[in-house]
Amino acid sequence: MTLSRAVALGAGVLVAGLFSRSASADDCHEHRHAHPHPAAAHHHHDHAHPHPGFSGHHHPFPPGDAMTPQCHERPVIVAIEPSSGPPGTVVRLTGRFFTVRDRVFIGHVEQTAIERLPNRITVQVVPGSRSGRFRVEGQYTIESPVEYRVTEAAHPPLVNRLAPTAGPPGTEVVITGQNFSSRAMDNQVLIGDRPLTIRSASVTEIRVIIPEGTQSGPVTVRVPGAGEGLSQQPFTVTRPLIITDFQPRLGGVNTEVEFRGTGIPVDPRQIRVSLGGRTCRVVAATPATFRAIVPAGASSGRFDVSVPLGGRVETSWIFTVTTPPQISRLLPPAGPPGAVIVVLGAHFGVTPADVTVQVSGRPAALTGAAPVTDRQIAFTVPPGAGTGPVTVTVRGQGSAISPAPFEVLEPLTIADFAPHAAAPGSEVVIRGSGFVPSLRGQTVNVASRACRVIAATATELRVVLPTNAITGVFEIEIRGRAAVRSATPLQVMTPPVISRFEPVAAVPGADITIYGENLGTTIPQVRVTLAGRPCVLRSVGSGQVVVQLPAGAVSGKLQIQVEGQGSAETARDLEVLVPITVASFTPASAPPGALITIAGTGFSPTIRNNTVRLGGRTQRVTAASATELQVVIAAGTATGRFQVSVRGRETVESAATFTVDAAVLVGDFSPRSGPVGSEVIVRGRGFDAAGGMRVTIGGRNCTILSVTPAELRVQIPPGATTAPLRVSVRGVGEAETRDAFTVAATIAALSVASMEIVVMPGRTPGRVRLRGSGFGGDPRGVRVTVGTHEVSVVLLTPDTCEFLLPASVTGNLGRVRLRVHGVGEAEAPMDLVIGAALPPAPQPPQYRQPPPPARGIH
Repeated sequence: MTLSRAVALGAGVLVAGLFSRSASADDCHEHRHAHPHPAAAHHHHDHAHPHPGFSGHHHPFPPGDAMTPQCHERPVIVAIEPSSGPPGTVVRLTGRFFTVRDRVFIGHVEQTAIERLPNRITVQVVPGSRSGRFRVEGQYTIESPVEYRVTEAAHPPLVNRLAPTAGPPGTEVVITGQNFSSRAMDNQVLIGDRPLTIRSASVTEIRVIIPEGTQSGPVTVRVPGAGEGLSQQPFTVTRPLIITDFQPRLGGVNTEVEFRGTGIPVDPRQIRVSLGGRTCRVVAATPATFRAIVPAGASSGRFDVSVPLGGRVETSWIFTVTTPPQISRLLPPAGPPGAVIVVLGAHFGVTPADVTVQVSGRPAALTGAAPVTDRQIAFTVPPGAGTGPVTVTVRGQGSAISPAPFEVLEPLTIADFAPHAAAPGSEVVIRGSGFVPSLRGQTVNVASRACRVIAATATELRVVLPTNAITGVFEIEIRGRAAVRSATPLQVMTPPVISRFEPVAAVPGADITIYGENLGTTIPQVRVTLAGRPCVLRSVGSGQVVVQLPAGAVSGKLQIQVEGQGSAETARDLEVLVPITVASFTPASAPPGALITIAGTGFSPTIRNNTVRLGGRTQRVTAASATELQVVIAAGTATGRFQVSVRGRETVESAATFTVDAAVLVGDFSPRSGPVGSEVIVRGRGFDAAGGMRVTIGGRNCTILSVTPAELRVQIPPGATTAPLRVSVRGVGEAETRDAFTVAATIAALSVASMEIVVMPGRTPGRVRLRGSGFGGDPRGVRVTVGTHEVSVVLLTPDTCEFLLPASVTGNLGRVRLRVHGVGEAEAPMDLVIGAALPPAPQPPQYRQPPPPARGIH
């Protein structure tokens, strides 16, 4: 194999190498056996190919590669293009014998392969690459003969200015800016997603051509490896102005003309239109149309239209400025087919052949009822015409439309009316056709007596009969047009009148008498309902009707219907009462003063209308509804049945008996014994804290210390003897305890003489004994504290008290204090210390005078 030479071409490098022969299968065989070890193979290649472009290793190649034979020629780099650039630059390595498994490096940095072909590898220089030779590694490793120079990353392009900023397709635009590529092929210029044709490029200027199909928008310049820039100002792609049509072709001043074409700006302010030298005001524009107003003083001619960048054109057709007809009013404004209508206005001309009239688009014939003048014409309403505008067209002048639609009326007819019988002053609906939808559009009479029209449409009239109406036919007349009479007469009736009914409230099944006039004379002729429910007729005649309220009746108005006369309704409702019943009461027993709830039906929601009695006494009602009463049991009431009555109605009695409990009840008390001055708690009910209470023992008054409805606290008075406690409540009653309170002998003065530890605390609680006097005999009245902690008393006699200590306590626990309820308080002579012997000699006892008895009520 021989290498000819390397030749540098421009920015790239061309490396040409020719081999004297291609590798054969035998050569590959010799090559593999001559160098079985990779190191040996490397040494062989270094000598066989001294040129640096062909140094490298010979690696085994896997079989089955579609592009690479298992043994093939050494690859050759012919050229690299370009030879320098920043990261991101796309570089093409051209040569021979490349494979799809070849990897490309610059130095030790592998490059991103974009394309691999047998004669070309395309890569993109990755960030972090440094200048150096390209190295291709595959079955062989080769290097480029020259280095690739990695330059600094290019700055992104910046678009500063477009010139011009608008133009049609084919316009050359100069883009001025910075950081463009000086090679035209390395720049990409777009508007939207459409590329523009680049004519030339430099670092600061690009010239492009706007192609067909380009839409307006900002210009984008992209430079590979550098980024892209966007113009701040859009380029507006314009179209040549072309006017294809305009309508109408003739009209008067202020006529709105619509133009059609292409190249029309959407901004009306950019469109200039003139007619006969007078500027027309453009009122609206779209890309395909615009509308302009014919100005005052304009003369017939061609429209002149111009737009910026779109040119100026003159319409192919002439617009004829005319004086169109004008319609001021129609006389009359409504009429049926065949009616003659006069049109008043101006510019109608004097030639009937030049004038045409349409009613809602249907042609109408001119009539000789009125001559055709410049200000007046007359036509006949055509058959089949509907309500709508009247259009008058004058040949060569234009058209005019009536300011208000013409109402085509149907022929005047009366089809029916309802009801066919009615009383004076009642309403009747007349149906037909051809009516004027106005309250004053027609007159309506019955038997020549005027009716009042209260509603009117083209097919229906609602009228009120006069108070002096008599039986007769309806007559309808539309002045100056037509009149019609009904085929049948209206029967004028004398309706019933209700003056009153009695009673105004009743239960189902009760009789109700209705008084009034014209109430009928026979039962089959009369029907009475209450809130829509039929009542049972009992009698009819003499200006009154008697009915029976049906089961399930509800409150409402009574209505009476008399056949052939009409109906009447009461002004007020009849109240249907619910029967009075007492279903239950709670509680079933209670003392005087208790609140009782009575449930039932038929009660009055007004408290004063309900009366409740029990045991011959009236009870006070505190709350009331239709189904529930609440009463307070009065003092002195005896057991019995509740009697409930509602004002003006019957009295009912409860089925069950209510038990009146004793007003005052005394239960338990504690303590059961004690000396004079002891406080005793008495439990029960009916106690009155408001006063009027008295508690005695053996006839002596106890001092009352506190009162609640269920508990008393009293003090045993001096001189008291053992006896039951009696509680009296003024005006309510009295009761006494079942057991007697034992008045004990006077207790000795309270003192603590000594203290000893009976059981030392350890695994079990300790036990301490106090000796002294005045301890009493009821543990519930004694409280012992050690320091600030209360302990449990387990033994108590008048001179001994034993209490428990918690397990495992040691040290000085503090002073021991003993309090006897109602007597006083005493302290032990020394602190209680666990773990040290108690002093053998007790100190003199300390005694505190008991507090004076609390002042209460006697």
